[in-house]
Amino acid sequence: MLGVLAVYHLHDHCHFSERDGAMLEIVGRQTGIAITNAQLFTETQRLATTDQLTGLFNRYHFFALAPRELERARRYRHDVALLIIDVDHFKTINDTYGHTAGDTALKHIANQRELRDTDIPARFGGEEFIALLPETNLTSALRVAGRLRATIEANPVLLNGHSIRATISAGCASLHPATRDEHLDTLIQRADRALYTAKASGRNQVVSDAS
Repeated sequence: MLGVLAVYHLHDHCHFSERDGAMLEIVGRQTGIAITNAQLFTETQRLATTDQLTGLFNRYHFFALAPRELERARRYRHDVALLIIDVDHFKTINDTYGHTAGDTALKHIANQRELRDTDIPARFGGEEFIALLPETNLTSALRVAGRLRATIEANPVLLNGHSIRATISAGCASLHPATRDEHLDTLIQRADRALYTAKASGRNQVVSDAS
C-alpha cells in the first residue's frame, strides 16, 4: 500500500460513472508508479553516498562535500578542522573474534554521537574514519576527538556474550589563517601524520599536527 487517492465530486448527490472510475484507476496506477520510481531514486542516491556497513558517508561522497566546506571556510574566514580516526589493533579483533565482530565494532564506533549534524563524517576505508568539522578550531576539535576516544574506550562492543574492548587513535589538523590556501589533500596529510604519531606513541590517544 503506497497511499490512498481520494476523489470528490464537485456537485452533491452526483455519482461517478464507470468511465470516471476507469480513468481514476489509470491515474491511481500511474501515481503509484511515480511514487515507486521516486522511492527507488532516493534509495539509489542513498546507496551511492552511504557506506552500507556503518551508515556514514562513503569516501566518494566525503570528497564531494569536503572541498565545498573548505571553500566556504576560506570565503568567510571560518575555522575548520579535520579528524582521521583509526581503530586500534583491528586485525586482532578480527582474528580473535571473527569478521562479524570487526563489523560490529566498526558500526559501534560509527554510531557514537559526539559529532554535530553539521559535521561531515565518513568511512575512509577499512578501519579508518574521517570527519570534517566546520567552524571548529584545533582546540575544539581535539576536545571532540578526546570525548569520542573516551566514550569508545568506556563502552565495549557486546557480541555473543563477549565484551570486546575497542579503542581508537586520532589525528587532527585545522585550517587556520596561516594555512588558508592549502588544499584538502594537504589537510588530510597533516592529520594523517598526527594519526601516525598517535599510533607510534602507544595508540588510544589523540594527537594534533601542532603537537
